[in-house]
Amino acid sequence: MPGQYRKPPLIYVTATIHTVEIPELDSNGDRELHHAMVRAGLTERRQSTTSGYNLEELTRAAQGGTSLQNVRKELTRKGFFNADHSECLILDPNYLEYRVTKYEKYQTFIDRLAEIVRAVNSVDIIGYIDVREIILTYCDAIIPVYGTELSQYFNADSSVLPLDFIKNHQPNDVFQAGQLQVTRVIRPNEKISIHLEQLPYDKNSTISKPTKWLTGPVIEPDPKLNMQLRPREEWVTQPRNDQYFGLLTIRASKIYQKRMADFNVADAFASAHEITKETFIQVINKPVCDQDWEFIDN
Repeated sequence: MPGQYRKPPLIYVTATIHTVEIPELDSNGDRELHHAMVRAGLTERRQSTTSGYNLEELTRAAQGGTSLQNVRKELTRKGFFNADHSECLILDPNYLEYRVTKYEKYQTFIDRLAEIVRAVNSVDIIGYIDVREIILTYCDAIIPVYGTELSQYFNADSSVLPLDFIKNHQPNDVFQAGQLQVTRVIRPNEKISIHLEQLPYDKNSTISKPTKWLTGPVIEPDPKLNMQLRPREEWVTQPRNDQYFGLLTIRASKIYQKRMADFNVADAFASAHEITKETFIQVINKPVCDQDWEFIDN
């Protein structure tokens, strides 16, 4: 697709680097990381601590090998945000995740990710950590406010909306919503997942007021680490053309084994970018989308 949309549906993009467990940083390492993020432009630091379960200990407890007191654990994650909260890096004990709500071109996005990874690797011990998997995720909000019904935005060769197979049989339901999920294993080390949600608008409003913007696979559980999403103005002010809107998440993942110090961001994510782009084009009804979202050649 040698071009781009003037009114893109894209609302959220993430790049995730899964690793072996990252050792807890001492005070010097923590300070080095904080300083590196500030130098990279991620000047606001936040921390999230939530309760969870140690799955290994939970399994042992189920087998009678340990006490349930050992099962619960606290999960601490760090978030580093830029000034307007349009980008951030999340550091989890098992992954790094770069998130953006302003996205123009893939090359700009991947160059920025490479810059941030170099900053993280300036903390010496992190360079020795092994990468296990990379994930690239694109989230689109399909908001029918341009004179087109929701179903017309998708490939006409197949019926993809989750509620299509019941809409003629359940007309008097108080509430309807649906989800569709597809996973394709492309190669032994690479797969693509598609998650589509079809959701109703606020029935008390005549304008488009989506009840949420992100699907289950990418929802951040802790408000402290939430991003500032930026829906287009017409999505929340214009009369709607359908009683439903759609949230489309396309996620490519690849097993990729390197040390962080040897990790080449551009090489690692190249095939994930290609397959997400190809999948998006296959899913949408391109002539309709090109018109409503105003496709332009580069």
